Amino acid sequence: MIVGGAAVGLAGRAAVKRNRRPRVLGLKIPRGLDVKTIAKQVEHAADRLERTSEDVRLASAQAKRVSQKLS
Repeated sequence: MIVGGAAVGLAGRAAVKRNRRPRVLGLKIPRGLDVKTIAKQVEHAADRLERTSEDVRLASAQAKRVSQKLS
């Protein structure tokens, strides 16, 4: 009897999980939306942001060096 109840519980849990929408950062993703494409776009945006922040860091360091030489 206990084994049967456990099996029913596991089957019910699997059915509930299958019907849930996928979540990204806690937000529900609409059905039919290609999550892989969105993930790639986010990855590319993160890469661009990383490159831009590196450029800003280098420009800031250069401005600091110039201001130190002028003073």
